[in-house]
Amino acid sequence: MGRLNNVLIDTNVLIYMYENKKDIFDYVTVLIPDPKFFILDKVFDELSKVYKAKPNKFLGIKRYLEKLKEINKFEIIEVGEDVLSLSVKFTKIDNLLIYYSNKYL
Repeated sequence: MGRLNNVLIDTNVLIYMYENKKDIFDYVTVLIPDPKFFILDKVFDELSKVYKAKPNKFLGIKRYLEKLKEINKFEIIEVGEDVLSLSVKFTKIDNLLIYYSNKYL
C-alpha cells in the first residue's frame, strides 16, 4: 500500500459523520482501494472548541471516535512538540493538516 491510499480526515468531516450518522470509511473504500485513515490528535482540541457550548455533544462525538478507533477504522497521528515549534502557523489545525498531508500523503 502506497502513499496514495492514505487518507487524512479533517475535523469538519468527523463532525459531519457524527451529526449526520454517515460512515465515510465505507464510501471511500469504493473510491480508493485499501485505504488507510488517519486523524491528528489535535482534532480533539479543535472539537472541544467547536462544542464548547455543548459539552454533552462533545462527549458524544468523543465516544463515537473512541469506538471507531477501537475497531481500527483509523490511526491517530500524534503532533509532536518538535512540529509545533517549527512555526507559529502550526497553532492552527488547518496548517497542521497541510503539513501532515505533505508528509504522509
